[in-house]
Amino acid sequence: MIKLSKRILDKVASIYNIGKVKSAKFISGGNINYNFAVKTDKGDFIVRKLGYSLSGWWVKQKPFEFKVLDFLHKKKFPYKIPKMLRGKNGKYISKISGSLFQVYPKIKGRTVANFNSKQLKEAAKALAVYHKFIKNFPSEPEEIDDLGYARRNYKDLRKTKIVNPVDKYMANHLDFFEDIFKKTAKIDRNKGILIVHGDFRKNNLIFSGNKLVGIVDWENVEWAPKTWDFVSDITDGAKAIRTFVAEYQKHNSLSSDEIRMVLPLKLLKISEIFPWAYKGEHVKPEKRLLMLRVLVKRAKKHLALLEESWVPK
Repeated sequence: MIKLSKRILDKVASIYNIGKVKSAKFISGGNINYNFAVKTDKGDFIVRKLGYSLSGWWVKQKPFEFKVLDFLHKKKFPYKIPKMLRGKNGKYISKISGSLFQVYPKIKGRTVANFNSKQLKEAAKALAVYHKFIKNFPSEPEEIDDLGYARRNYKDLRKTKIVNPVDKYMANHLDFFEDIFKKTAKIDRNKGILIVHGDFRKNNLIFSGNKLVGIVDWENVEWAPKTWDFVSDITDGAKAIRTFVAEYQKHNSLSSDEIRMVLPLKLLKISEIFPWAYKGEHVKPEKRLLMLRVLVKRAKKHLALLEESWVPK
């Protein structure tokens, strides 16, 4: 189990003025970062140890994330979202013993591994509401991701030397995923774009019973078609997609073209993740094979639907 030393925890508590630490528990589930539920004499907090440095893509992405969260707080977004705390240096992120940390008050509730129909509809409603709110974000749309990094990743995979079971599993499925990626990457994703959550999946939704109360992990916010937020594990399978789309439409609009895009975008996202799951420098080593197996299962399920010309109605 991943742990933080008492010295580090006390330092974090001091920098963010969250009180005296009483306990800390590692929260499993993250693919990149390490999250801890920390209880102090001032309350309950999430302490996140970032699994990356503030370089490259993250230089612009982290400030963008914070701007989106600040905007939603100011507009009184009706779901609880992280309220990032500033450290003594006035910044959201602090460097402690070579690692980067950020802290926010814990959102009460729990994540759900397997949604029932009420929880699925709650997720669709929350996403529809979010998309309505974020349409008023004070910024001109930026160019969407051109997927160039994914193309480079696929080229790199071709050079892989097979030395372990993860390498072998990847190589056995490389043609399958690259074919899906090449076909779905041709999709025009420039219509009706807004700032999507980018990682709207089960691990990032907080429930109290069947009611969705909070949404966390906003690190992947980006400009994209609204249905890019439909592509996670929440909508795996025909029934889930159909239910999600129908509920979303009760709270926000979806054109027939947007509905037809759900399956192709889902396959694009899955195929985009495949090389990252295998070789991403920030992916925890112990997660790689499991992630690849899950992606294979998801891809085959949704490719079969697409080949049947299935469309959610």
